[in-house]
Amino acid sequence: MMWQAAPHLVGQQDLLMEMAMEHFGKPDPKSVWWLKDLKGNFDQTHEIRMVLATDNTLFKGAYEILSSKEKFYLDGNYDGEQIVLVESDSLGRTTGIIKGDMNDDILYAEWSDPKNTVQLSVYAAAGGISPYPCGNIGWAHYLSVKGPDSLKKISVIKYEDKVALQLFYPASSVLHEMECLDDECRLLSHTPQDLEDQTLYQLDIDKNTLIGILDTKETLYQLKSIKSIYFDCSTYMDFDEKFSLVYPISASQKFNTWIVNEWVEKYGAARHHKRQQGNFSVSERLSHEEYGSFRLDFFNDKILSGLFTIQSSKYAQTTEIPITYWFEKEKSIAIQDLFLPGIDALAVIHEQVDSIKKMRLDNDEFATFSAADYQYITCTTLGLLCRTTFSTVYGQDTILLPVEDIRKYLRKNALPIW
Repeated sequence: MMWQAAPHLVGQQDLLMEMAMEHFGKPDPKSVWWLKDLKGNFDQTHEIRMVLATDNTLFKGAYEILSSKEKFYLDGNYDGEQIVLVESDSLGRTTGIIKGDMNDDILYAEWSDPKNTVQLSVYAAAGGISPYPCGNIGWAHYLSVKGPDSLKKISVIKYEDKVALQLFYPASSVLHEMECLDDECRLLSHTPQDLEDQTLYQLDIDKNTLIGILDTKETLYQLKSIKSIYFDCSTYMDFDEKFSLVYPISASQKFNTWIVNEWVEKYGAARHHKRQQGNFSVSERLSHEEYGSFRLDFFNDKILSGLFTIQSSKYAQTTEIPITYWFEKEKSIAIQDLFLPGIDALAVIHEQVDSIKKMRLDNDEFATFSAADYQYITCTTLGLLCRTTFSTVYGQDTILLPVEDIRKYLRKNALPIW
């Protein structure tokens, strides 16, 4: 294949293609076996574009991290088992190694820094970038149920590799772990694990059906979607840093604007700025990592409540931010706003938490935490979830304060789920 610009870039300046061609030395076209223009990602998250060519002896090219426009040269060969590419920066310093296999127009590989202390998966293909940011993290659906019994609502939540089904009855709810039966996780099942959990469930999201099987009897439920959310991702990567931030989005534009303004803009990639390669030593290559995740505690058509968590290699302690959002009122709810005027919400919560901890007696594996440490508070239909800060030594504890135990302190209709 001859050196040529990718078709969609003809007539436009293509800096990466020019960089790769210049690096290869603009050879006689007959000596180039193939030239590939690939798109993909590092660590299933950070989008890249790679231009790679070979004369059947050596490989040369360049790649670009799309979020920061950071570019690196590639030099390598095929050792009989795998392609080995040496990554170098604009100063000619070796900054990484890529080892992998090229099958047709797809590269499967692993990147490592020169000291082999950081390893990241690399995927690049002529077909383009995966449509799922950060590896198709997940979603949540809240659905109404039409069936022969009192089951009226369900929610199904997928986050990374975990899926949960919650069944809502008039006076109770039941939570089941689910297993994905297909790659897209549109068909799910639950297999009973103990004597108190005897019903097998099969959920088909595309067909809007839920089947419950007890012994040999099947119960069919028809489902109708009420509200859904999906998890999006903001990412950034440059010479010394990689960062990703997960956050929920919905069909509500006001909710999405609020999430972006209050979360993504404050803690996301917008605050990260490209660093010049020459300002860092090779040992600093990807030495800093931050990851922001979201734990969804409750979701229906009225309320979303959960906990944002940011972990950074620069700091031992995580940053945690609880949120509760009321869709109908299109605003976030502060915990203090749920309580009657004149009531100190935190004082009531700490008193209730302290009482629960005392009832644990000697069985409190989180005895090192005081009641005041349970400062991250979110909402569910059952009440308030109170969490401690995550500790790498002691872990993280969660205590539920039942809504009935604190109702006398709450405003009337404090939350529509209560």
